[in-house]
Amino acid sequence: MKNVSILVPESSVMQAIADPQYLFSAVNQFLVVSGKKPLFHVQLVGAKKEVKLNDGMFSVHTDRQLKEVKKTDLVFIPALFGDMKTAVAKNKNVVPRINEQYAKGAEVRLLSSWRLSSQDRLCWLCLSPK
Repeated sequence: MKNVSILVPESSVMQAIADPQYLFSAVNQFLVVSGKKPLFHVQLVGAKKEVKLNDGMFSVHTDRQLKEVKKTDLVFIPALFGDMKTAVAKNKNVVPRINEQYAKGAEVRLLSSWRLSSQDRLCWLCLSPK
């Protein structure tokens, strides 16, 4: 079984968290209905147990805090929303934990990158190479 950690960062896009969680869970459900074992153990992880999004309109209750995750196979990072410099600053504390999982062999995937200007593209996390 693959451990999938879907990150719930501050200033993230709600759909970019809910959709991957649904996708991995739906795959598991199809497998179970077919008499097979599920492939994924899916958890929402974050710096806090509750992350408020969209100016408090939505709250996501994480399954675990990122610091509690000992080992995962995939860290899925959703898109951020709003002013990117502010959003990145709000999430600086998760970078060392993600780098730690990356060093342990986890795949790290970002849902998207953000256009800051017509010439520049920016990923909000700069992971050190393996």
